[in-house]
Amino acid sequence: NSFRASVFFVCLSYGAQAAPFCCIWRDPQWSSSSRAHGKPELSHKRHTLSPEKAHYDEERMLEWIDEVWKPSVCGPRLLLLDSLKIYKMASVRNAFENECCTAAEFISPGITGLAQPMDVSVMRVFKSLCRNYYVNHHAVNDFAQGAPARRALITEIVINAWKAVRAKVIVRGFIKAGIVPYGPRDAEENFIVDPPEESEENNNNEVE
Repeated sequence: NSFRASVFFVCLSYGAQAAPFCCIWRDPQWSSSSRAHGKPELSHKRHTLSPEKAHYDEERMLEWIDEVWKPSVCGPRLLLLDSLKIYKMASVRNAFENECCTAAEFISPGITGLAQPMDVSVMRVFKSLCRNYYVNHHAVNDFAQGAPARRALITEIVINAWKAVRAKVIVRGFIKAGIVPYGPRDAEENFIVDPPEESEENNNNEVE
């Protein structure tokens, strides 16, 4: 329910995941963070915030950039985002470009199901995992009593489900969206197809 909780997800084309960033509605006293195993550059972390509504505003977006995205950056990056107004704010774009060496591009509304890797492949698997965790939890536990316990359960399910999404599912999303090339690779994930030979015409032009 977006009026109660929203989650910001980002993943990389080779399968790494950024920490899920959870936003919980109206809870000024309760917040927690937990770190679980993950790839070194993108460890999993839980952030639970408390705006008036569970959506991202400028403050939350800049906080996500500072706490989640910036520590993961180790070189120039291209970040594909949905066409939400918050992503296009000058302060957000400046933070990406000037502090994170990141160029932000936007996927046009109406085609995210075809061009957004998260929508193409990842979210279907993630939502299925969330349902499984929820059902399995309540098969042996009573419903959480009190708002803090319910919010803790929501974030715990999000973290566990996100960690359980396999790298190959993420990579498949980028391939199906047509964003990254694909083909036969070796054990180190390098392409094993030889580059095309230079034509004789190009060689002649170089001599001239």
